Formats: sequence, structure tokens, C-alpha cells
Amino acid sequence: MARRRNATTSTARRVALYARVSTEMQAEEGFSIDAQLSEMRQEAQRRGWQVVAEYVDAGVSGRTLKRPQFKAMMAAAEAHAFDIIMVHDLSRISRSLFDTIDFLARLDRLNIDFISVREPDFDLTTPHGRLVIHILALLNQYYLDQLRMHTTKSKRYRARIGLYNASTPPLGYRHVGDEKTPPEIVPEEAEVVRLAFRLYATGKYSDDQVAHILNERGFRTRTKRRFSKDAVREMLTNPFYVGKVVYRGGRHHGPAEVYEGQHQAIISEDLWEAAQRAREARRGGPAQLQSHAHPHLLAQLLYCHACGRRLRVQNAKSGVYYREVSALRGFDDCPLTRRGARGDRLHPLAEHIIRHLEIPPDWREELRRMLEDDEEVARLRRQRQYLLHERRRLRNAYIAGHFDDDEDEYFQRMAAIQEELARLPDVEEMENLGYIVDMIRTINDLWDDATPQQQQALARLMFRRLVVDVDQARILLVEPEAVLIPLFRRIPFLAERRLGEFALALSAAEAREFGYATLPPLSEVPEAPVAPPFLATWPWPEKPNQRISPLLSEVLKARRRRGEEGGRIVQARAAGVPTLRVDARKWPGYVLETLDLEEALAQPAESVHVLVTPFVLQGQDAPLEMFRRGWRVLAPGGVWLLVDISPLSMPGHWLYSHLPGAWEYVREHALSLQDVYLMAREVGFQTRVREHTWYQDVSPEAALALMQERPPLFRHMPADVWRVGVANVERRVAEAGDVMPGSEVTLLLTQMLRG
Repeated sequence: MARRRNATTSTARRVALYARVSTEMQAEEGFSIDAQLSEMRQEAQRRGWQVVAEYVDAGVSGRTLKRPQFKAMMAAAEAHAFDIIMVHDLSRISRSLFDTIDFLARLDRLNIDFISVREPDFDLTTPHGRLVIHILALLNQYYLDQLRMHTTKSKRYRARIGLYNASTPPLGYRHVGDEKTPPEIVPEEAEVVRLAFRLYATGKYSDDQVAHILNERGFRTRTKRRFSKDAVREMLTNPFYVGKVVYRGGRHHGPAEVYEGQHQAIISEDLWEAAQRAREARRGGPAQLQSHAHPHLLAQLLYCHACGRRLRVQNAKSGVYYREVSALRGFDDCPLTRRGARGDRLHPLAEHIIRHLEIPPDWREELRRMLEDDEEVARLRRQRQYLLHERRRLRNAYIAGHFDDDEDEYFQRMAAIQEELARLPDVEEMENLGYIVDMIRTINDLWDDATPQQQQALARLMFRRLVVDVDQARILLVEPEAVLIPLFRRIPFLAERRLGEFALALSAAEAREFGYATLPPLSEVPEAPVAPPFLATWPWPEKPNQRISPLLSEVLKARRRRGEEGGRIVQARAAGVPTLRVDARKWPGYVLETLDLEEALAQPAESVHVLVTPFVLQGQDAPLEMFRRGWRVLAPGGVWLLVDISPLSMPGHWLYSHLPGAWEYVREHALSLQDVYLMAREVGFQTRVREHTWYQDVSPEAALALMQERPPLFRHMPADVWRVGVANVERRVAEAGDVMPGSEVTLLLTQMLRG
């Protein structure tokens, strides 16, 4: 451990206070936010410490560290915005042993002290103090384990007496009465279930084909989605429909326990057995007949940056495409569904990354030292064991029905665990790294001589996951296999945003090589930059004698195709954005007005035919309300063109390399492409979204000018953290550095039609 200062000294030091209550504790005496803060302020005053920040997470469980204010506090800690973190008691940080230990290790690395008002008798600089803190953490972990144990007993008992555990029963049933009453059959839903079983039991149809038939006949899931093959498979393998209740759980997760249910069966035993025989007959058949004649370099590796789902390979006469197919899987929440990225645009960039893998001369020696570090190996094993345990616990909770009201939370938490596991090398992988090292030493020769099948195998050896902008055929984020993370850190055009997650920080020259759009180099910032710190100038400059602005031309042409002519065009003013042009001779009947945003959204109801709002969305306190106001002022058939920065679609931007915690911050606070799409659709708009990305070389001096004033998006970031980012850019200016590494900027264009 690093040497620490003594947290009990009375010298004036900066302290940050952290308070938290879970939902069930908000009313408890002594645990309220006000009570916690009051005691901590008094303790800080008694010790002569200066309180420089207060972070509060209200109504948030101690089972996870993914809390907004906790994350903000840790970002400030990375920037050394304070010397001490104070809490009311240790459980306010976490009730998880591993989370607590990890938290304290992070503070130790940062040389930041930690103190608890209720548990003042430990000192992390002594063996005794470390023992005390571990005992306290163990007690908190025991509290959680006891809760889980009692919950498990209760659920097993319910299953044994034939009652369902989930809060929402499967399709075909609904809960009635109290928790001791079995669910009853919903006749119209039960017919869908029977039809699916009858079709599948014939042996003529796959899960996907059954889903297609159900959708063609107009049936939908309980959440109004189209049936996917996964939804059909889950239905056809659920014994609940034949009158059984299944319990899966227990500490060691043995085989499932099946009991007779109290509910009425929807299908007969004979139909159930016939469907299961049909499934057994299908096992191994189609998979053995699959053709491997056309391997695709990045198959199974690409994921959509909007919805996070895996892309599907599709062959076409014009070449290979990696297509977003959420709609075919029963989802309707991806704004890029059915769009595809050309393989001949993505493959060269992936090859470019692979060819830059290099082995440092002392790599083998470094590997040997790492493997001989018993503490590091033990840490890896403990962390992997913990993550595996958490994955099992989460899966059991899902099966038991704890997430029936919010499946998205389950999938998000499971995905986060899977990501951490994938980024964590196990000891066996580290020991086998020598073989991979030998292969990478000759990667260029291997690649040039390899067959397509061998190149695909090499790509899968290197990459775990690639996040792709489907519309523009850009690789945004690269996640290598865990053991290769140190090698990817040596690639000059990759920037690590999170552990094992790399952004492509391309220069404008590199971007041009791969066919991407570029802007002129930026060395001076105009007086009114359009979207600092990301973008200085409007990327669609007006040309002399231009009769209509390109963005407006597209909107008016679409209106003309729908038989709509003339009306009011209202543009909201924005710094650095030119007033749009429209030629009355070519577009008669249109009147263009430029207003402040509030004026534009306060126009009489249904009085505006085209609304244009540049750079007004990111950083909004109530974005959904802004969408509703826009809907109100638009006439039926009116169009709203919203142009804004898209921070989550430009992870290679230089800001994230210089501002501590910036990438995690925008993940928490910025609106994504999917967020905007879903909010617009919720209000009622017919919505089409596109993104435009440019690469631009930016001088350090220009970057510093762009960071001089914090924009609304970053208003929640602590001022001390922002100043650290400014200081980092100032150092680059003083060093007379070249252009900033990473020059991409992405704008989101959302075209919304009020039907």
C-alpha cells in the first residue's frame, strides 16, 4: 500500500462529505440525509477541516457503486479536488465486501484519506486498522447475505406448494387475488400459446418460423412487441404451460426443482412432449449443415452503437454488409434498425489496428514478473470469483421474477458484469500469453499469407467486441481480449476510455485514408463557437449565391413530396450558426423567422410548419418537456429539424483524453442517439435520425480556447475537475505540442414529423 497521511490530524484540510439513503431507510431516525450531513459537518468543524463538496445519493441501494453522485465524487477524487472523504458510517459507501475493499484501494492509490463518523477507531496505515475495516465490511456483506438467504427460502417454499414466484406470470396468465392465489388463464393469450405449441410440435417449423407466423397473424407479446425467435423458444420450453412450477436457485445452483403447480395448464402433457421431441430432433441438424464457405472477417464481433445489439452478416451483390436487425428480433427501440455498414469500409480499419500490434522487447520478462506476483494473481482470482458469484445471483433473481417490472435493469446489470469479466484476464490466459506473443511478432506476414478463414480466426483471437456506427461504417470502440489489453495500449491511435475499452483517436489525415469526411484544420476559435468544447464552427458553410441551405432543402423537398407547400419556418438562434436561407422564387409561400429558443417554443399552437433548433438539446434539464413544447407549436404535417452534438458517438475526441472522468461523465449525463429517438417517438413524432461525423486537426491553443467556458452539458461536473482538464491542455500548449490526438466530432440530425 502507498503511504497515507493520518486522517485524525487537525491541520486544515479539504474534505468531501458523502451521504446516502436507500428507499426503505429514508424515514428512519438518524439515517436521513439531513441527519448524516449535520453530523459530518460538525465532525469536520471539530477537526478544523474545510468542507469543499457534498455528494448525496437519495433513495439508492448500497448494493451497487453505480450511483450518480458517488461516481461524480470519485471523478473529483481522481482530480485531487479534496484530501479526505467522510461518511456517516461505512455502509453508506457499500454493503458489498468487495466493493468496499475496491473503494478503499482506489483511495489508497490516490493518497486520499477516508473517515467514518460512527466508526472513528480505525487507521488504514496500521495492520490493526486494516483488520477493523475488513471486519466492518464483512458485517455489511453478512447483512446482504442474510437477506438473500431468507429470500431464497421463501421462494423455494412457494415453489414447493405450487405457487409462482415472479411478479408477472408468463404470457397466457394473469395474477388474481393475493400472493397465495395461483394465476388464472387469459383466454385470448392462451390461444397464442396453444397455436405456437401446435405449430412447433409438427416438426415443420423452427422457433424463427413460428415467430414469423404469429407476427403475420397480428399477435404481439404482452409488451406489444413482435415475437422474436428467442421469445418463442422461451415460451416453448417453459413447463409452466403444462401445469408445473420450476425453482432454480440455492447457493450452489444444483439442478432445477420441478413441482406440480396450483394453476391450470394451458396445454396438454401430450402436446408438451411432442414439442420437446421436435426440439430434440432439431438439435444438431441445421447446425451441421451450415455452410462455412464464406467466412466474414468481423462476423460475431460487431455491435450497434445505438442499441448495443450484435450486428448480422448479410451478403449482397454489392458486397458484405453488417446489418442491424433489432426489428427481426422483436425489438422496436433501435433507430438504426435494418441499416447496414459495408464490410469494405470496416475491414481495412480493423486490419489497420491488427497490423499495429507490436511486442515490446522486454514483454516476456514483464510477463514473467507479472505471473510471479502472487498478490496480483490472487487479486485476479478474487475479482473473477466475485463477478461469477454476482452473475449467478443476478440470473437467479431474474428467474425468480425480481426484474419482471424492469427487465432493462436486469440486462444492463448483467451486461456490466459480462463486460468486467471479459476485460479481466484469468491466470490461465496470462500463462498462455507466450504463445500469442510469438504469433503477434509475425502478424504482418501471417496476415498477408492467411486465408479468409484464418484471418477471421486471427481477428477473433484479437478482438472481443467492436462497437460500430452502422450508418457511417465507423468503428467507435475496440474491446480486445483481456490478455492483449497491454498491447493495445501501445497502439498510437487508440485511447483507453475505460479498462479494456479503446476509442479510435484518428487524426484528420488518418481519417481521410479510410474515406471519412474532414474539416479544415483549426488553429483559432471564433468569438462565438457553436458547440464548445467539441466543435468550433458550423460544418455546413453557406455558399455565395446559394438559394437555399442544404439542411432546409432536404426538409422542404420532403414536404413537397407529401403535397405540402408554404408556411412558417422558425429557426432558433444559436451562437455561431448562420441564419438559414430560402429563396421565395423557388419555394413560394414560405416565411423564415429567427427567434430565441424560448420565443420559438412559445409560438401559438400549430402555427409553425418547419422548426429548426441547433444545439439546444444536450444539457437540457427537461428534454422530454422540450419535445412536447415543440409538438405543440408545430402544425399537423409540420417538421422539426433538431441539430445537436452527439458526445457518445465520438469517443475519440481529444476532450476525453484530457478531462478526468469525462467519458464516464457523458455516459451518465449526455443524451444518446437512442435516447433522442425514443423521446421523440414517445411524444408522437414520426422520427428519422442520422449522424454526421467529421475529423479535424485542432491545435492545443484552439483546444484551450474551446475549454475556457463550461457548456451546459458539463454543469454538473465539479469545477475543480474541469479546471484540471483546462490545466492539462495548458501544459500541452506550454510543451508546444502538435495537434490534439483525436479530432472527431459527430452531430446528430433528428427530423421529426408531426403526423
